[in-house]
Amino acid sequence: MVVSDYQPAIDDLTRHLVDLGHSDIGFISGPADRIASQKRHECFIKALQTHGLDLRPEWTRDGGFTFEGGMVAARDILASERRPTAIFAANDEIAFGVMNVAHELGLKIPDDLSLIGFDGSRFSTFVVPSLSTVIRDTDAMARLGTQKLLALIEKGPEAARVYESVVSPSFVSRESTGPVPVG
Repeated sequence: MVVSDYQPAIDDLTRHLVDLGHSDIGFISGPADRIASQKRHECFIKALQTHGLDLRPEWTRDGGFTFEGGMVAARDILASERRPTAIFAANDEIAFGVMNVAHELGLKIPDDLSLIGFDGSRFSTFVVPSLSTVIRDTDAMARLGTQKLLALIEKGPEAARVYESVVSPSFVSRESTGPVPVG
């Protein structure tokens, strides 16, 4: 199996938001029964704690890894009397839903709300503003998985274990993040 180590990239995106002055940060996850959702959630909590921050329950929702789920979650979070200044979405599709709702509410990204996605979909550079995101190197993951499978078939389990099993994604800052709004 080839897996992603999310912690370094999530640490980087959290540090990026904190460096921009954000301390009120929301999180929209994927489904709670998915391992990827659980890992991203755990890593984000750990990254926030490094900066003395907590993930507030009123700014945390399940976005189902879908555009529509992102919209529902964003409407709920952004309707709060006190809303977050930044949101980390557990995938880019959720983030696109957040962008849509922010536009509906007259909020400008990143002037009124900073936003970060996850997965590095090719559409993250097509939207305006371009989406800050965590890019997973799926080509490297596929290459390693293929190498491991071929080694397993040709030489057995021990040969397959020789190949690297962890790929670390990377955070890319783009136009969707900015300084915390003043006032």
